[in-house]
Amino acid sequence: MPLFTQSRVLGAALLVALGALNAPLALAQTPSADEAATPAPLAQGSPFPALALTDQHDKPVTLPGAAHAIVYANAKAVDEWVNPVLTDFGPANLSAKHVIYLSDISRMPWMVSKMIALPQMRERSYSAALIRNDEEKALAGLPAPAKDCANVLTLNAGVIAAIQSVCSPAALKSELDALPVVTAP
Repeated sequence: MPLFTQSRVLGAALLVALGALNAPLALAQTPSADEAATPAPLAQGSPFPALALTDQHDKPVTLPGAAHAIVYANAKAVDEWVNPVLTDFGPANLSAKHVIYLSDISRMPWMVSKMIALPQMRERSYSAALIRNDEEKALAGLPAPAKDCANVLTLNAGVIAAIQSVCSPAALKSELDALPVVTAP
């Protein structure tokens, strides 16, 4: 057999062998570490994931903890209209109704968050739990708010009772006003 024909036959045999090896592997692939770590999507009836975060003053915040509601924003534009509502509502009301503000700043460049955003957030009268980096992965199943909206998650003993999208200051104020004051057991 000429050398050219021999190499074509060997090349074809190699391709067939590789194809036969790859076919079962493609069917039996296991998810990557990132895929395996992705939590199931959160929805009504799902337990809120246990998170150890910090606020804008680097004080620890544990979620869900005793939270009755979580106001979740993942965009600067939303934070800009949520902040005045929460400021007017006041830290005493937020505490009495067990409301936690959760702000996702993980996509913000490090220098911007360190030099601009965090100093501005430290001037707030209420605590803002921050998703800075790895914590975002734990919330990957949390439904992203609609564009220019925040989500209000109502919790009952750490389980999501409702997820309400709020897209205006008036809607957020209405949601906050409707929450009951939580009394100690």
